Amino acid sequence: MYPTHSAQYKTIMTKVSIVAGMFLVISCRSPAKNNQETELKIVGGSETKGDPAVVAIYIERDNTPLQFECTGTLIEPDVVLTAAHCLYDQKNSRSSYNLVVIPGNDLRDAKKRAKPLEVERTEIDPHFNPQKGLEGYDIGLIILEDDLDIKPLPYMKRPLTQDMIDKNIRLVGFGRDKRLAGGVSEIKREATVKLTAMDEKFLTLGGVFKNVYHGDSGGPVLMEVDGVETIIGVTSFGSIMGYAASTATRVDAYAESFLKDKIDFTRRGRIKSSR
Repeated sequence: MYPTHSAQYKTIMTKVSIVAGMFLVISCRSPAKNNQETELKIVGGSETKGDPAVVAIYIERDNTPLQFECTGTLIEPDVVLTAAHCLYDQKNSRSSYNLVVIPGNDLRDAKKRAKPLEVERTEIDPHFNPQKGLEGYDIGLIILEDDLDIKPLPYMKRPLTQDMIDKNIRLVGFGRDKRLAGGVSEIKREATVKLTAMDEKFLTLGGVFKNVYHGDSGGPVLMEVDGVETIIGVTSFGSIMGYAASTATRVDAYAESFLKDKIDFTRRGRIKSSR
């Protein structure tokens, strides 16, 4: 069954993060922008020194420090998969800022971060409406100007099956790791929980004391498929007080439509420009 978060989600979408307690509803804006909107991260997880394909997404404004926005995952050398709500304002010119992508695991010290990767453009599913989050389509792409020398992660292209329910999944993100703590951690964390349910658009992720929280939005939901860890979902939202399951967007539902179309379009454009 799909989790009953509809009232909360219509009021506010939030960025999710993995934390050491419970998780909150997540939004695509940081608390500094709107005190009613918050970012989520992974609670109850642990720091990971691996997962190089999982990257952080930052807002870049003139004469101000970079501001953490969301988590994403490299699925092509120049393509980052994330949630549509992480990109919506920038894509629709509702705010004057640029996005940059930064790889790494501990990004707290700006002086030690890798050089920010410039973004060529962003893409969100054309059906996505932030006021109607339960309709789905919370999936987006960041097209980088240059290839990143990191091995991309595969994503699920064939339909998920019901026998995957109750299987272990792994969540990865840069979000908050303590319930109600201020800000986000900017440290990559992971947590293993169960896939508890699915419908045609969403995955329900179990784990009351281990789950996504502010800042984890857009991060991968990973499952071992045919012996290979594969992205089966993108973190979308959770409950306000963290006493219920969180929700991810199914990747397979968009693999042969939105994702294929935008990646193929990017490939054709790059081939043409290199001639």
